[in-house]
Amino acid sequence: YLPLALEMAVAYLTQTGASLTEFLELYQEQQERVPVTATDGSEVQRVICRIADITLLALRAQHPAAVERLRVLAHFAPDRIPYLLIGGEESASERDETTEMAELLASYALITLDSGAVGMHKLVQAAVLATGTDTPEEKRAARFTGLEWLNAALPNGPLAEVSNWSVIRELVPHVARINNHFTPGDEPPALGRTLSLAARFHQSQGEYQRALTLNRTALNIIQRTLGSNSPDTAACLGNLASTYRDLGRWVDALPLSERALVIAEAALGPNHPDTATYLSNVA
Repeated sequence: YLPLALEMAVAYLTQTGASLTEFLELYQEQQERVPVTATDGSEVQRVICRIADITLLALRAQHPAAVERLRVLAHFAPDRIPYLLIGGEESASERDETTEMAELLASYALITLDSGAVGMHKLVQAAVLATGTDTPEEKRAARFTGLEWLNAALPNGPLAEVSNWSVIRELVPHVARINNHFTPGDEPPALGRTLSLAARFHQSQGEYQRALTLNRTALNIIQRTLGSNSPDTAACLGNLASTYRDLGRWVDALPLSERALVIAEAALGPNHPDTATYLSNVA
């Protein structure tokens, strides 16, 4: 981690024009502010967190929008964050602005730029998420913005289209990571739908246990937020039943399919295509 610490320190000095003496004074002030949870005890890791904290303070004063972007990026998996995930549904001019912000953040060594993606070191992520300068409202907004970006990036076409697989495969690590940032009871319906899509992708790839875990979580979120009689709840029940069938657990699948059918008949009517699908699953 030492090369990263040196790179971040040099980047700060270069971008801010601060002297080494000024930097060391700021570093001394930050020693007591680095959260213990941001490190595993390594002194080099603590150094990185302190430098990141100093850098964020400088950026926040001059480029608050870039800090907002960085705060959202910290909620994704660190290694490769594709450009298609950053910014959500932006216009062309907004895309140009996002690119400029990415270049600015890279100039401070907070992220790295790669072909079609950016990277963010896990220790930089930890420092950004644990910084004491963010309000609870800002932290919550970053979680929800990250989820919005993710939903905007996920393909709308059916999973049966192989052309969608490469995009979804690149995004599913970020689905898992952003899910970890929501506490029980704070998950919005959009998170449930996102987890459900990821589950169906894993199922299409034969990864049934992953699909099972995600489908269970999605059902809990949708049922809690939208109610037990929602068509979305019926869809989650149907997806979970489908995973159980692929696992050969027919006894577990049948009552879920039956419940999905009852909900669909009441909410959508007996002639709706979804109702017909649930009916075929209990026949």
